[in-house]
Formats: sequence, structure tokens, C-alpha cells
Amino acid sequence: QCSMGGGYSPDIKTIIEAHANTYRVARELY
Repeated sequence: QCSMGGGYSPDIKTIIEAHANTYRVARELY
């Protein structure tokens, strides 16, 4: 899922960090 819209521009860093954190947690679990 990659939703890139003008509305996401201000929160793009937050979204990227959220995905990075989710990926990190998933790696620790498995």
C-alpha cells in the first residue's frame, strides 16, 4: 500500500516513521 497524495505531504514523515516502526517491530517478533 503506497498512498501518495497532496493531502499526505505534511504528514509524509510521520507516515514513513510509522511504517518504519511497524517494520522494526515485525522484524523483532519474527
